[in-house]
Amino acid sequence: MRTSGKMSLANWGAVVTLVGLSGSFSFVQAASAPEIEWNEKAESRILARDELAKLASIFQPWQIKQVTWPSEAEITSSRVSVDGTLTDSCIGWLRKFAADQYVAPDLGGRLIAMKAWGLVRSQSDQKRLCDVFITRLKRDPYVIHIQESPADVVIAVADERLADTPRDDHRDFVFEIARAALRFEVLRPNPDLQDVHVSETTDNGVKRTKVTWVIDSVTYPKDGRRLLSTIKASEVGASHVVAETEGRLVVFRIRKVVKGPAMPDPYKERF
Repeated sequence: MRTSGKMSLANWGAVVTLVGLSGSFSFVQAASAPEIEWNEKAESRILARDELAKLASIFQPWQIKQVTWPSEAEITSSRVSVDGTLTDSCIGWLRKFAADQYVAPDLGGRLIAMKAWGLVRSQSDQKRLCDVFITRLKRDPYVIHIQESPADVVIAVADERLADTPRDDHRDFVFEIARAALRFEVLRPNPDLQDVHVSETTDNGVKRTKVTWVIDSVTYPKDGRRLLSTIKASEVGASHVVAETEGRLVVFRIRKVVKGPAMPDPYKERF
């Protein structure tokens, strides 16, 4: 039986209608995509300086500084211009750890290089303040603050919906935010080990929960020792994740793992 290669006007009308609907759907999707606000415009009730100061009873000063946006005067005094290769390196680390939707194509232009600014532990224990990249973005419902140092990446995620009503189920909250903001398929707990440690402290009625887990670059052979696969860890860029929360804000601290015998030196001058 011969079939005609021609299409009826009715069929053409159906195709045009489908194309029109497809185009309209794409437009609606683009129009409804939440806008991203960057850096000083990424306002947050939870990450505001005065609000973070209230957490001094449960977080150390250096931990609070890690997630505090610098003042205009501090940016003016510490911001430096850097070689593009350093910016690309920072973006490479963020691509390893942060969810794709938060690593924007124009991220390089949003990163701020701050010389002798960052802390990775108590200031009294540091040889010098670290040279770090910082950025902050707001994409409802989250405000995300990032600090990348020579040694680690700190990703703080504030759920602005919880500004007045903190979550009490801290462990579940940590993993809910981890799935939303991190490359969780890479940084999830090692499914073979179920090695997740949870500890809680309370001060002045405020509870802080610390959740630590190893990822699949760490293994336990039969003798029970924890072993790090340096090949896998350097590929992923990490061996474990440390997260802390008070019910509205989750701070992920991810220590870098690089190829070679030496761990990254947080005090190495790079800017």
